[in-house]
Amino acid sequence: THIWNYTTSWPVDPSPAVADGKVYVGSEDNKVYCLNAANGARIWNYTTDGQVVSSPAVADGKVYIGSDDHKVYCLDALSGAFIWSYKTGSIVGSSPAVVDGKVYVGSWDGKVYCFGSPSVGGVVVPVDKFDLLAPYITLASTIQAETTATAIYVKHRKKKQ
Repeated sequence: THIWNYTTSWPVDPSPAVADGKVYVGSEDNKVYCLNAANGARIWNYTTDGQVVSSPAVADGKVYIGSDDHKVYCLDALSGAFIWSYKTGSIVGSSPAVVDGKVYVGSWDGKVYCFGSPSVGGVVVPVDKFDLLAPYITLASTIQAETTATAIYVKHRKKKQ
């Protein structure tokens, strides 16, 4: 059963993240969107200077996402307010992973970056060997989100018994 969809002005390539009743997703229209998971209404959007093909990671009230403008962004999950960004040497198309208060993300410059949780900026630690698996995006038990072209569709799914 189709529940809702939200249309962006360009394709939605990355997988969404769902947390606390909200859907977070990037788009090739240079924006990061926060949508109401129940009805698809836009709560906020944040515009970067490049396409957003990185899937977001949501942890501790923050959204972490990469952009083709070579930056990693940290946004407030409730308001979409900018907290910090860091410019890498190239496109950030990989999806951040958050583990033990640290954010890990790769860049097309061939480096993996690790950020702590300061209020402004981040401490960059180049990592030579990296065997941490990116976390799976966990969707709420009653919804399943899919992306197609420039629309996001959400369907109910039944729990397996």
